Amino acid sequence: KLQFENGLDFYHFGSTHSSYVDILKLRAQRAVAPDATQTGVKLASEPNEQGQGTFSFPRGHSVMWSTLQPGQEQRLSDGKGLQMNAKARAGEVRWKWMMRQRNLTIFPNLQIIDLQSMQLSLQLRTWQPLAVDKTRMLSHCLAPIGESFDERRSRISRYEDFFNP
Repeated sequence: KLQFENGLDFYHFGSTHSSYVDILKLRAQRAVAPDATQTGVKLASEPNEQGQGTFSFPRGHSVMWSTLQPGQEQRLSDGKGLQMNAKARAGEVRWKWMMRQRNLTIFPNLQIIDLQSMQLSLQLRTWQPLAVDKTRMLSHCLAPIGESFDERRSRISRYEDFFNP
């Protein structure tokens, strides 16, 4: 129950994914000056002026959304040409929602986690109570068919960085 609800809590990011934040800071430091120490690194995961929010729906369903820094909105396996074509077809408002991160909670036991804008994955999670003190959580990661070896390797690496302690 706590992990299910955690998917809609913006405050969990710093403590739950602190190793991911550390990895991003380290990579940013290396990109600027490999031997230097840097503080105040602004992460792509910090909200921009459009921010973040939640919606609640009847019967316990809800969604949390957030945006990335300008210029960081990029789906995996999509070149700029494909993105511009999709933006032209979808229109500005729909395009903005397509590029946001979303955690959709469908009560009582399904989450659809769309972190592709962070170049991670689309993930389906389900929970199944087994006993009073035991629950099974299954996580299925979806990726584009035909994704190149390098793109797939990058996706898996980013996924492991984000979800592993």
